[in-house]
Amino acid sequence: MNRHFCEPAARVCRAASARRSRIAFTLVELLVVIAIIGILVALLLPAVQSAREAARRTGCTNNLKQLALATLNYESAYSKLPAGYLSGRDFDDIRADQVNGKNQQWTGVYSQILPYLEATAVESLLTDNYQNGANSYDLPYWSVEGPWYAGQSTLTAFLCPSVGNESPSYGTFRRLAHWVDGSSYVLGGEVYGAEAEQQVTHYLPISGVYGELGPGYEAYDAYRGVFGYRTKVALSRVTDGTSNTIMFGESPGSMGEGLDYGDGPQGGLVVSTAWIGGATMTTYYGMYTGQEDTETTDYDTHYAYLGSVHTGDTVLFSLVDGSVKSLTRDVDYTVLDAYASMAYGETINED
Repeated sequence: MNRHFCEPAARVCRAASARRSRIAFTLVELLVVIAIIGILVALLLPAVQSAREAARRTGCTNNLKQLALATLNYESAYSKLPAGYLSGRDFDDIRADQVNGKNQQWTGVYSQILPYLEATAVESLLTDNYQNGANSYDLPYWSVEGPWYAGQSTLTAFLCPSVGNESPSYGTFRRLAHWVDGSSYVLGGEVYGAEAEQQVTHYLPISGVYGELGPGYEAYDAYRGVFGYRTKVALSRVTDGTSNTIMFGESPGSMGEGLDYGDGPQGGLVVSTAWIGGATMTTYYGMYTGQEDTETTDYDTHYAYLGSVHTGDTVLFSLVDGSVKSLTRDVDYTVLDAYASMAYGETINED
């Protein structure tokens, strides 16, 4: 009995020992496995990164569509598009809190469409005891507690996922303006330091090719876009067609490494634009072909342009009809300008 009982047990023990000896890897086998895993990771990583960027680009597209639809809902309620900016037109105005003896809020499009972005709490904080609209005048938003704290609210609809939600390392434009200085066309503004915690937008309203330059430059008005100084544009004025006119475009600000700004070189997202502020972008400078270029250290080579950090050299825009369009960064300037103007009558040919 014992013999028949012990022998199977012995065989089981020997078999288990043999199995354990076969499970072990030699060093060479382990190195081969590691090498194979490394090759697989190298092959799969670009695909994973591409999928992630595709998802981020989809998120960016959805943001621009949301901004366009919110603006169109505003138009449905008031029979006009929101004003581009409640502020001054030129360099003298940009340094003044009053224009023509009236206070200027220096708020922009986004401050007017908050209810249609499901941001009613932020809108209530902004407008409580504060007048904000094309027909009203009040103190600059940064001098009033409610609007100031409203501007510290982060709204994901204003942030391109490819850029991320990092705060600018140097500061935020509280207002931007376009003007002519002698024979030069200029875009400039005032920057708050990062400590102000004014939250940014990576998308700016488009005010045409040159924007609204004011008295003496009426000849350029034909190139104006749908947003300008206290404008009240009805859709009927967009005679170039709502599917041929852009409303918003990507313009994240100054990005890169070693950019000259402030007390020394800065890196990452250096300066961007406050979403609450009166700011529009024109197409005069075109699109910067290297928004994330680390070789160009002049910060204003970045912020004064439309641009993106998407792969494939593309920049996204929302049109007045609510759709989203992708244009390549090297698109011919005549095409970009044709999309920016609302009533010039150009024929758009992207071929």
